[in-house]
Amino acid sequence: MYAMRLTHTGEDGFMLYISSEYALCVYDMLMKQGKDYGVINARYFTQCTLRTERMYPLWGHDIDKKTTPFHLNREYHISFNVKIKSN
Repeated sequence: MYAMRLTHTGEDGFMLYISSEYALCVYDMLMKQGKDYGVINARYFTQCTLRTERMYPLWGHDIDKKTTPFHLNREYHISFNVKIKSN
């Protein structure tokens, strides 16, 4: 299992990458152990709403080749000074 501190909503959160054969067991364990801490399921549409409220555009969903961060007034997410190393 890999745990990444990653969020699409701006809130504290983690993404867990788990082999499918262990996913249900890990889920059950997290829900049981997290009950006293208020751990609950977050539905997909809840996550989308929070992401949209925070203006965190998602490639392929909110932006694509035709709709860019410039169209969303999010040009501050872009850096033109990144140097890419070539082999």
